[in-house]
Amino acid sequence: MTQEGFAERVEILVDNYRKIERGRINCTVDTLDRLAEALGVKIADLFTEPTNRQVRKGRPPKPT
Repeated sequence: MTQEGFAERVEILVDNYRKIERGRINCTVDTLDRLAEALGVKIADLFTEPTNRQVRKGRPPKPT
């Protein structure tokens, strides 16, 4: 799913979604609720470090 598609699903502006993703702006609890619902997780899960998979920093490798 694209950033545009996800932002539309969560009912926020794409520019705001990108800023939230980059940590440039904070979002409301209502937006957090919609983000969690769209991802199929609890709000608390958005603040929990992943434990069951390897997390890599940076961009994912390009498909070949």
